[in-house]
Amino acid sequence: MTLPEIPITANDVIIGGLFPALAAVSVLSLATLLPGRGRWGGAIAMAAAFMLAWPMVNGAAPRMPPNSAGDWLFWLAAPIGIVAAIVASFRLNFAARALIGVVVFAVTLFFMMQTARGSRTPGEWWTLWALLVVVLAIDFAAIELAVADDDKIWSLLGLIGIAAGACILIQMSGSLKFAMQGGAIIWAMLAGVITIFMGYDRRAITAAAGLIVVGIVGALLAVSIEPLFVNVTISNALLIAAAPILLLIGRRLRNVTKNKFLAAAIQLILPAIPVLIALSIAGAKALRDLSSEQYDGWE
Repeated sequence: MTLPEIPITANDVIIGGLFPALAAVSVLSLATLLPGRGRWGGAIAMAAAFMLAWPMVNGAAPRMPPNSAGDWLFWLAAPIGIVAAIVASFRLNFAARALIGVVVFAVTLFFMMQTARGSRTPGEWWTLWALLVVVLAIDFAAIELAVADDDKIWSLLGLIGIAAGACILIQMSGSLKFAMQGGAIIWAMLAGVITIFMGYDRRAITAAAGLIVVGIVGALLAVSIEPLFVNVTISNALLIAAAPILLLIGRRLRNVTKNKFLAAAIQLILPAIPVLIALSIAGAKALRDLSSEQYDGWE
């Protein structure tokens, strides 16, 4: 038995990684010349990176009117980025950010799930929609409390790790395109981290990260569960959803120790545990399917 060849070429890496990262750096650089650069730049940079990568990943322009979950997310990415930029710029309190987040996730999932309506009863569809909105809202609250006002880099790096794990899980479960679309956000955030080390205000990234990551990567994971469009199991999706809560717990535990290396390890390792478990389960299933020639996770 041999593992399947992963059809990710150098061109895919450039399209899905380099271009989004360059787009993010360009927006962040431009933002330094404009008012309020410390807050709104990150949101616009991440949304722009996603929108730039989307047509290149899919090999076609998004359709209008949209007729798929991916099309809907492309057209919703700009409003999500604008809302995230406004929220970050005005330094709204946690309750206001949470309320706005719920509205953003509810609207995003409502449109992305439209093409699944024909396969479920109205009651099933609305119940699933409501449950997914609640899960995304809980994760958003945890991320906001862990990342938005953190004066260290570890919470942001932990969030990047969670988002990367979510994209890998989507890819292993049958959708390389969804995974690469979400990956554009990750590359943009990594580019943002580089700009932070170069002296850029970290709040440009941290203040917007929660709404962008949950609103785009989280939405992609949500619609990838088995009852909808891809093959992510509910149990694996819930494991990923548990990671932001552990990220917040790690942020709190970090204050217990004065050892900087131990504090960083707690912040990074704790949320990685459920992510690694989910990836291990998905990997084991892929190997079982491969042995029976049923595996199509790289397509």
